Amino acid sequence: MSIYLKILTNRLFLGLLMPARQAFNLLLVRGLVYVIFLMEMYPLPYILCYTVLYDFVFYKKHQVTIGGWGKKMSDYTYSTLRERRQLKNRAAEWFHSKWGVLQEAYLECMEAYLNNKTEYGWYLCLDGDRIIGGLGVIENDFHDRKDFTPNICAVYTEDEYRCKGIAGRLLDMAVEDLKSKGITPVYLVTDHTSFYERYGWEFLCMVQGDDELDKTRMYIHK
Repeated sequence: MSIYLKILTNRLFLGLLMPARQAFNLLLVRGLVYVIFLMEMYPLPYILCYTVLYDFVFYKKHQVTIGGWGKKMSDYTYSTLRERRQLKNRAAEWFHSKWGVLQEAYLECMEAYLNNKTEYGWYLCLDGDRIIGGLGVIENDFHDRKDFTPNICAVYTEDEYRCKGIAGRLLDMAVEDLKSKGITPVYLVTDHTSFYERYGWEFLCMVQGDDELDKTRMYIHK
């Protein structure tokens, strides 16, 4: 019995970690459930299972964030590398680990951006201090159409953070930043066929990638 009571007490305490309105709604229902338990109208395991199920539905509906679970896109921080200069080395290492391109190559592009030698920037999404998504802008993303420039490159979101709109937010951020500086249109190459269209990109043509046998798709954002 004491184990069940401890679990129920812990679950009640979690409600105190939420915003006030959400906490009131959740604690109200939990309180009614616990009153029923105290009146011994139902077995304790049944009450516990019910509260766990209710919590899951409540968290899912309201997208409550406790300990990182159920986070929304608005819970993350989006910034340019110029706004987070201290992340330069870590960002270069992160992109290198995702794409296999030399870390020094990323650092060279990032330093040119940080030193205002180019407006082709780097954009990051952070969960706390952790880099969970990012992309960059370079002159040419290793293909034969040198006239289609600049190119979005290295678009990546960590597996456990996908399907939250992070990549789309980063793409929009980069396009708007470049447009504000008079740089438009913007291009990118990809093997995806139905992703970038969601964010205003249009298929342009097929291009030949460096050291690749097959051509790849090029998109444009005007």
